[in-house]
Amino acid sequence: MAETKATPRATGSETDAVSGRQHRLGLGSVALALWAQAESRRLAGEFDAAGVRALLLKGPDLQARLYGTPAAYQSGDVDILVPRAQASAARELLARGGWTFDRSNGVLWWVDAAAAYVRDGFCLDLHWGVHAARLPAWTLRSLERSLWRRAHLGPSGMLEPDAESLLVFLAVNVVGHNFGRPQWQENVTAAAELVEDWSRVWAIARTAKVEGAVRAALEGRPQNSETVVLDGPVGRAIWVGSWALRGHFLPRSARDRLREAMAMRRGGFASPRATAAWRSCTFAGLELRVAPGVFEPRRVTEEMLDLASDLASERRSPVVVDVGTGSGAVALAFAHRRPEARMHATDVSPRALRCARENIRRLRLSGIGLHLGSVLDPLPTNLRGRVDVVMSNLPYVPRREARDVDWGAPISTVEGSHLDGLGMMRELARQAQTVLRPGGWLVFQVADRQFDDWTGELRALGYEPTAAVQRRPGHAVVGAGRWVGAA
Repeated sequence: MAETKATPRATGSETDAVSGRQHRLGLGSVALALWAQAESRRLAGEFDAAGVRALLLKGPDLQARLYGTPAAYQSGDVDILVPRAQASAARELLARGGWTFDRSNGVLWWVDAAAAYVRDGFCLDLHWGVHAARLPAWTLRSLERSLWRRAHLGPSGMLEPDAESLLVFLAVNVVGHNFGRPQWQENVTAAAELVEDWSRVWAIARTAKVEGAVRAALEGRPQNSETVVLDGPVGRAIWVGSWALRGHFLPRSARDRLREAMAMRRGGFASPRATAAWRSCTFAGLELRVAPGVFEPRRVTEEMLDLASDLASERRSPVVVDVGTGSGAVALAFAHRRPEARMHATDVSPRALRCARENIRRLRLSGIGLHLGSVLDPLPTNLRGRVDVVMSNLPYVPRREARDVDWGAPISTVEGSHLDGLGMMRELARQAQTVLRPGGWLVFQVADRQFDDWTGELRALGYEPTAAVQRRPGHAVVGAGRWVGAA
């Protein structure tokens, strides 16, 4: 095949979507991007002062390079690559600088040659090798060398890869995650526009044995149901071996329980009470049982239930989704009030869903679908554009405040991402755009001091926010946004 410029799957609608997103940025999104940009540049100075070379793989400055704005996506983190010989020095520098080894790091972080760190709500993924999905870092040493070979100093004060090696790196990650992240696919399309030497792209891909993955990413299609990143029979053997090493031969439920147990053991609990036996509580008149490690619903969340019920009152058989259901309190209470509702609930924790399932059994309720996964990702695809109400009490407390309170549950159930704690809420609002029907509602709970900024962001995303149910300075408040469509 001739090594000419490939044709990425950059349709007009996709290009317009990226461009439109840039013009609809809310003040909160821009502020978050500028803060992350300032933090990454501060970090660049710390690394430079210590003599540690740093190559930027992800962050606001790379967004600016790809899209012309540092706020193309809402993100409060960066990924950087350091030389393998300086990995220990980099980790020691982070420890001295007040960075915390994040509890989200997997069991085999040393195989990936990567670890996540957090400081003041800012997240850093430190790499001393290049990996993709479950492939260990040693398999992509050639790509790693290419990233360094023509790196140049960027505006952040860190090195940045040339366009050709950056494209291969982005493509490998898209395919490694089996096209599960649309934003990464858009990054590939944007990076392809920067490439000047396509023969070099294919040379890098061929040497790294990822030529098939790059072609698949540019075409925007999986190679098969289980995409293999590395080319050839040896590449497939490595892929299968890595699959076995990471325990993928175990049932998904067993792997999820193991990961969750390890995350809790790493300090996810705010107090010893969280490890006690099952406890009882009352929510909206229902007697519930709450498992160890599952957040116990608060009284204020009943206001969210009431608001969601009122907003869905005109629908004969409303389709309702409770995100981050925990013990199932809100979903079960809604189903109890509206037995004809088609109720769905999601949670990232297998422990929480087992708790919700037990409460469904005890209360003899039916018609509630439970889905394991993050935010709205695990919902059936046939619900897209059909949901009447999405309601959620996702974690929103900023990190520095969450750790000062005894919540009686894992800190991960209350601590939000990004500096202001609203990272998960932003992801919820973005995903809800695809599942809500026109005129559908997003019902949420945040802190009173977050409410005005948050509703401003919702307005920029195409929602019409309501006033809060009841403003309580220093406490949680409940509100909603009606989905009217992007501007």
